[in-house]
Amino acid sequence: GVYSEKIDFSGKAIIVQSVNGAASTKIQGDNTNNPVVTFNSSETSSAVLKGFTIDNQYGTESTLNRGIYISGAAAPTIRDCIIQGNKLGFDGAGIYINNGSATIDNTTIGGDSANANTCRYGCGIYATALSAPLSINNSTISWNSSSGTSAGGGIYLANTTKTTTISNTKVSNNSTQFGGAIYSTGSPVTINNSAFSNNT
Repeated sequence: GVYSEKIDFSGKAIIVQSVNGAASTKIQGDNTNNPVVTFNSSETSSAVLKGFTIDNQYGTESTLNRGIYISGAAAPTIRDCIIQGNKLGFDGAGIYINNGSATIDNTTIGGDSANANTCRYGCGIYATALSAPLSINNSTISWNSSSGTSAGGGIYLANTTKTTTISNTKVSNNSTQFGGAIYSTGSPVTINNSAFSNNT
């Protein structure tokens, strides 16, 4: 089904999982000043979000209206999800990480032109001041876009000594002023067996 609500893991090491998968189970934003899903209490990789579409969250520069918000040294697992159609006038419309990290596995961020995440910086994934290495595996990051003075259509990385590792992932059709696929400033990146195409 389609659910308009907000989820906060509140530090719990639990699995929140749909029965029928992301294609048929959506958690949609209600466009209040909150993310759709929040990890902000030192959650570990045992805090798992699995099998949901996270979409349709809208916000202005002053709001927190993102798809997934990760902070407070949290490092959850996001698996088998679709994160799309989130629109924000600031940074990290799809996934926003500040003083946190994540393991992102078999997840689509963006998807197609009709369901793009749009924002200023890091419309697919925005990550700064990582508290632990960020891992992106077997995923697709596509059609995320920003306009104006902006950077990192697909992924934006900044201000961290922690390595982001991208493996077996497709990064395509993302666009922005600087770094259509990835924009990294002072942040190490390792890329393995991944395909980049049509980024602008």
